[in-house]
Amino acid sequence: MYDKAASDLTAEVTKIKAANVQAIVNWSIEPAQAIVIKNARQIGLKSPSSRATGSGTSNTSKPPARRPKG
Repeated sequence: MYDKAASDLTAEVTKIKAANVQAIVNWSIEPAQAIVIKNARQIGLKSPSSRATGSGTSNTSKPPARRPKG
């Protein structure tokens, strides 16, 4: 876990790299979501990464404008 307002997550991704992970699943919101990947690449972590559809925007926490029919 990390602060969603963090501007540098190098310490966190360094721990991930040391764990020799096979992939990164980044379930977070902006701007930390992009910073995780940026810092991972800066330290040479080349594990594949994935994020949730619709993540990266604070709009995902809002309820839908209307409920779909069906």
